[in-house]
Amino acid sequence: MSKPPEVLPPPPEGLELSAVPNLTMADAAAWCGSALGIPVKVRYLQDNASSGALRVSLIGGKRFVSTSELWRFVCTRPARKADVRAARCSA
Repeated sequence: MSKPPEVLPPPPEGLELSAVPNLTMADAAAWCGSALGIPVKVRYLQDNASSGALRVSLIGGKRFVSTSELWRFVCTRPARKADVRAARCSA
């Protein structure tokens, strides 16, 4: 039995995604902060790449990731309980 395909929300207007893995882990963390406004530590990305949650390509012994993969990764992270509670309280 296979998993159903992931349905992702469209990226914000003006955000161009590429399938080319051209960002190192440090560049990917910087991109998440600047393009998405989500502060991410390099170690967090490395740990998730090791566990398989973040798909990376090994090029010359270094891990590279694409912006489209980062978008998929960010959109599929579970919400924190505190965020969910805050959303319920403000609604």
